[in-house]
Amino acid sequence: PYHAPQNDMGIYAESKLEQMMLEKAIQPGSSPEDPLEWQYFQIYGDSAYGLSPVMISPYMAIGELTPSQKEWNKAMGQVRISVEHSFGLVSQQWPFMNCVQKQKIWGTHCGTFYKVAVLLTNAKSCLCPNQTTVRYNCMPPSLEEYFHC
Repeated sequence: PYHAPQNDMGIYAESKLEQMMLEKAIQPGSSPEDPLEWQYFQIYGDSAYGLSPVMISPYMAIGELTPSQKEWNKAMGQVRISVEHSFGLVSQQWPFMNCVQKQKIWGTHCGTFYKVAVLLTNAKSCLCPNQTTVRYNCMPPSLEEYFHC
């Protein structure tokens, strides 16, 4: 938890997510000779995060964007909205996440509560696929696979 609002880039840098992805998000079958963007799974983020082998973002308009760049931005913008709706599922499905006024820094394990809510949401999606999994035709694993049983 943070005592005051933080900007996303600061939290992203502090999380060390990029370093973890460079170590663990390696595409199966890729080789060091492949272009970097083929070697890693990638996440899509706001343009403020910049570009890296594991982070992609919208094209910035320095002059006029090409039609394919505009189409990319439009398509990825729609994906982004869908993924953001998935974050909303967590607080919708688990009322204990909606008690922000009762949660206090150092007095409540807010981060742990959120992790548990995400774990439960994902487990529920394994049993009954949600809209996001259906939209992207990316069916979830079984509960046994998800929990590594």
